[in-house]
Amino acid sequence: MRKILIVLATLLTILTFSALLDHLPQNYTSFVYINDVQKLYNTFKNIPIGNALMTNLGLEAMITSMLETYEIDPNSLSKVKEAIVIANEALPGFIFALGPIDKAQDLSYLLQNTLQSLAGGQTVNTKIDNMGDYLIVYSGDDLFNEFLKGGGKFEDDPIFHKAGVVGIGYSKYEDVKSFSVIYITKNSIESEMKVISKEATEYLKPYKKLSSSDLLKGDVLVVLNAKNVKGLVDKIEELSGQQFLNDDEKANLPESGYVVAGIDINDIISSSIEEAMSGATGTNSEVMPNALVKISSNTPIEDEAAKNCEKISTHKYKCEDTIWEFPNPKTAIMSIGNKKPSGNAENLFKDVQNGNEFLVIAWDMSGALKSLGLDSNSYIMVRGWLEKGIIKLHAQLK
Repeated sequence: MRKILIVLATLLTILTFSALLDHLPQNYTSFVYINDVQKLYNTFKNIPIGNALMTNLGLEAMITSMLETYEIDPNSLSKVKEAIVIANEALPGFIFALGPIDKAQDLSYLLQNTLQSLAGGQTVNTKIDNMGDYLIVYSGDDLFNEFLKGGGKFEDDPIFHKAGVVGIGYSKYEDVKSFSVIYITKNSIESEMKVISKEATEYLKPYKKLSSSDLLKGDVLVVLNAKNVKGLVDKIEELSGQQFLNDDEKANLPESGYVVAGIDINDIISSSIEEAMSGATGTNSEVMPNALVKISSNTPIEDEAAKNCEKISTHKYKCEDTIWEFPNPKTAIMSIGNKKPSGNAENLFKDVQNGNEFLVIAWDMSGALKSLGLDSNSYIMVRGWLEKGIIKLHAQLK
């Protein structure tokens, strides 16, 4: 009985007070709803990278100055309770709304001017809705009118009732449905998503279980690992409406394989931060990323290089502007920059991998923070894997 009461209380916390979820349109493709904006923001500020952005780089002070220019008390933002982003593929259009907030009309003028400046003078619709002190930014009158009517529904899922929830998301597009949640732990912001699509699971089955020897050093580690590479590329192009590879390039793709990249980019970020803080502009020094890329396949990809690239030496080819080496016929290595990457993002992944990931993105930001004089560890980690026919994604900002 106690467990049932806890579940009911969690559900009520997410849903009952929400003015914005009550206005979910009947027709939409996806939404993300934040039910505790202040808790999410305060947690972000307590994370090393969040503190660096808001305090050390002065982003919070800049926002405060902009608000005061429009005679808006910055403390009024502390009343903001909830926010929502809604998208509709069919109309098309989007809606962003948040509130309650004092002087919402004045804030709309500030937002209008800021957005138009960023959009190069193009018109951006903003409107204060008739529910009260809520600011709404929207594109497309049809979706906005449906938002005012409300009455939209979404499926419940156990993931929505995770401890520490500050936001939920739901999407439905053709045969694909996804459920996501944003939650807070003691010292991190995390997000989980599960995607239900029979077709997608066939493309996203991992080619192999990665070992420590498959990973590469770098501030950033990226892994793409697919059982059906050609099918995955075709599906991405179908969903995006864009063609990324021509027929010849697709013909040279391995049936299955993985790509691992280790990249050092913290030096670039540090240089940009130092330049911004010193007020220097247009410096001639250019910092290039160091990257090491390793591609492996279950087919002899060196044969494709021999057909389409210039041979430099034994097992070494120049393909357009890049040099590829083949330690064996099914493995290719390409390097960029003057030295091999030296970051340790792969160690972050080693601690949490389940051995069945098709996607990994890990970024160790401690090097960039040192340029601000902060001896702190902070990272972003994104993982994707299959579990009982369901696509699982997990992201962590710590």
